[in-house]
Amino acid sequence: PEKESQQAAYRPHENLLGKLKPPEHLLNLLSSQVSAFYFSQYVSKKFSSETLSFWVAVEHFKCRVSQNESVAVPYAKEIFDTYLKRFSEKEVNLEGEQHNLNISTVSVRTFDSLQDKAWQLLVNSDYQKFTTSQDYKDYIDGKPLTQLKRSSTIDR
Repeated sequence: PEKESQQAAYRPHENLLGKLKPPEHLLNLLSSQVSAFYFSQYVSKKFSSETLSFWVAVEHFKCRVSQNESVAVPYAKEIFDTYLKRFSEKEVNLEGEQHNLNISTVSVRTFDSLQDKAWQLLVNSDYQKFTTSQDYKDYIDGKPLTQLKRSSTIDR
């Protein structure tokens, strides 16, 4: 009984599995450090970690800018240079005007449309494949994190 309650605490999403639609389930998954770690491991193996990293960076950007607008332009430039600039090391492939983004007038909403595109990729491609992967099975089975290689995909 005690072991069962520990496992339930370890897998908080299990009660919601099947009740949430993929976008909400992915958001729930990303809100837990443990499950986010498994997902980040998966996207890293599939060479799409920059999409998740970009999405997370924009979430951080929104939080930081809403608390202190003076950080908006420098942080927007950092996001642009890291994820949106042509040939940057972590360039995201979002099909659109990402390379022409004007960061001279920055607001908390500057990256909204690009973040939405990244989210759609995560939900409709990466997340769907993740739920049938060994990484997801390891998460569901409660495989200890010490057996997995640490990734900085979601660290920021």
